[in-house]
Amino acid sequence: MGKKYKSKSVPLQKKERLEEPEKCEDNNESKPLSAASSDDSEKHLEQMAAIENIPLRLDEQIESIKSVQKELLQLQMRQVTLLDGCIDILQELNGAQPRNIVEQKLILETFSNIKPKILDIFKNLLPSQLELFKHETKMLEISEEITSK
Repeated sequence: MGKKYKSKSVPLQKKERLEEPEKCEDNNESKPLSAASSDDSEKHLEQMAAIENIPLRLDEQIESIKSVQKELLQLQMRQVTLLDGCIDILQELNGAQPRNIVEQKLILETFSNIKPKILDIFKNLLPSQLELFKHETKMLEISEEITSK
């Protein structure tokens, strides 16, 4: 980041009348004033040099932002691929056809086991998919109740 410059104002001083011009010939008093003005002009030159470099600094920031955006897009694409894998696993479980009560209990237990994990992953990403998942869970539970009676 570049330096930030604040404008400094010199406090106003009372003007004094000089009655005797001979006393003004002392050059020692003018040296501190020239040093102060030299500092001000140095700071001003630094500030102008910094302003001159603003386009280059801004270009560097923009390039960094573009790089981060590209990385973010790649991560989002990877996330979508992984989420698709989770959905495929759920569909595999949903498509399983139990032939007896033991297999049906296994499917229901597996579904109950993975439900909190899936809810945690999908809660902010795919609300419609999450609602479908909840609905399928209820359907399996109802199916389990009917077959156990």
